[in-house]
Amino acid sequence: MHLINYRSSTKIKSTTRTIRISQQLDRLLEKDATNKRVSINSLISSIITKYAEWDRYVESLRFVSIPPDGLRLIIGSLDEEKVKEIGQQVGSRHLQEYMMLWFKKISVDSFFDGLILFCRYSGIANYDMDTNDGREYVVTMHHDLGRKWSIFIRYILEEGIKRTLNIMPIIDITESSIVFRFINS
Repeated sequence: MHLINYRSSTKIKSTTRTIRISQQLDRLLEKDATNKRVSINSLISSIITKYAEWDRYVESLRFVSIPPDGLRLIIGSLDEEKVKEIGQQVGSRHLQEYMMLWFKKISVDSFFDGLILFCRYSGIANYDMDTNDGREYVVTMHHDLGRKWSIFIRYILEEGIKRTLNIMPIIDITESSIVFRFINS
């Protein structure tokens, strides 16, 4: 994958920056770093990485944050056909737009890089990916938002992969998971 990896284990050139922050903010960072059992430097680096990989893009797209229970209630109030229709609409338009915004190209790699970012930062699901020589992909996504969320994600993926990558994925869903597979020829 081609994600910006600022936390790479390989030796990368770094820059030292000096910043001025309030004592209140410093105490907050110290407390959070202690709770997470990381150094303040590591915590600040992860905050900046999230900004570089996610926040700077979603701010321009005007994403809305909503607690999982609220999302579950909203999507639960729709019938399955409406959930499917909305998923197809989102998949047909947004997948390609997001790949171009984040990665400036449309490819299987940029699709997976985007999926990783969405899972990491937006909370749509946790994921596990297996690949066989970079041709055959199997992705398992797990969430706790219910069957209609699985349906919604299924149709985003199906429509988005079909339209953007010209590949028809095979997708199975359960109450709390989505498994999709495809071969990139």
